[in-house]
Amino acid sequence: MKTTSFEAGNISAFSDHGDLVMRISANCTVQSQRIYMAAPTLPEAGHRAVGSIRAVRFASLIQRWRRETAFISSVTKRSLHQSYQSIIEMGMDAVPFILKDLIANGPDDWFWALSKITGENPITEDIAGDMNKMTEAWLTWARKAGYQIDCLPKRNCDSLDSIQQTTW
Repeated sequence: MKTTSFEAGNISAFSDHGDLVMRISANCTVQSQRIYMAAPTLPEAGHRAVGSIRAVRFASLIQRWRRETAFISSVTKRSLHQSYQSIIEMGMDAVPFILKDLIANGPDDWFWALSKITGENPITEDIAGDMNKMTEAWLTWARKAGYQIDCLPKRNCDSLDSIQQTTW
């Protein structure tokens, strides 16, 4: 990433290619615009910047979702929240972030999103309702699907790079 700034509650992310600027304000509005620079840098750096922008977007959505649904016990109502639905709309780009959250924070209401995004459901009838076993079923699915999971459940992953799909 070329530049990331945090000022007055705003986050700005600039790609190394200089072709995208994203600003997320304190009220979680996202503004994007194209800009052009004279000399683009290596494509790999641009991919990292886009990944960083996705990470910022995911973090913003999850923070809002958790804040606004903290006192809602209905999984259905929590899953229908706009931020949760926006995470689902991120598609497969959201899966590594969801897996990281499952590992770092333990079970949460991610199973419906993972099923919706991937079209898979590794949860069998005999483990349904056991949040820890359901989490392990999804992590097993992730390993089989080619995600490298370098940290153990409920252990903090220091880097988003600790979960990557190797089959891209």
